[in-house]
Amino acid sequence: MLGYGWSNSDATAAGNPATARGKTEGWNLGAYGTWYQNDEKKLDWYADLWATYGWFKNSVQGSLLPEVKYDSRVLTLSGETSHATRVREDSDWIVEPQAQLIYLKYRDDDIVEPNGTRIDGGNGSGWISRLGLRTHRTWVSDDGKRTQPYLTVNWWHDNVDNSLAFNQVALRNLYPDNRYEVKVGVNAERGKGWTYWGNLGYRWGSQGYSAVTFRLGGKRTW
Repeated sequence: MLGYGWSNSDATAAGNPATARGKTEGWNLGAYGTWYQNDEKKLDWYADLWATYGWFKNSVQGSLLPEVKYDSRVLTLSGETSHATRVREDSDWIVEPQAQLIYLKYRDDDIVEPNGTRIDGGNGSGWISRLGLRTHRTWVSDDGKRTQPYLTVNWWHDNVDNSLAFNQVALRNLYPDNRYEVKVGVNAERGKGWTYWGNLGYRWGSQGYSAVTFRLGGKRTW
């Protein structure tokens, strides 16, 4: 698999009039493979493996400061397994307990801002684990189009060392080690290899952490 992405971000701090804007864009290259015990009905056991390596260009511009640019690289390895079963023998609803383990290694350039502030230590590596439960049902129309609504709950845990040092003053663990997630969405296969999806998620954890995510996507396979 080959991917390109970009993002824009805005940052503020309570009680501080200063603001900052950031931009990231880059490429990643990877491979994946999935094995199903029952490939036709996608029931029973499955195993999924994937790996990616990414190169990114980043920039940050603070209030009344010139833009600062730096490069970063990310290696990600993932293994996931699940066992899909029907809620009842006469039910079309499927339930899947899931387990996933991810290894992440991140490295970026050290930076010296025009005002003399040195930012370093933006490197991290470690493990991220996920235990979750997904339930879904698939409706198939007369012309073969498939629609699958789903609900997913997850517990994320990580021990990735995420720290930054500003003139040797370190900021560590910007996110809680344990995060919880609820997500609802729908996948839709519309023929000729086209598949679309959308979901809405909410995450929360200690330190007052919370996040709302909304995603829309599509792909074509052949």
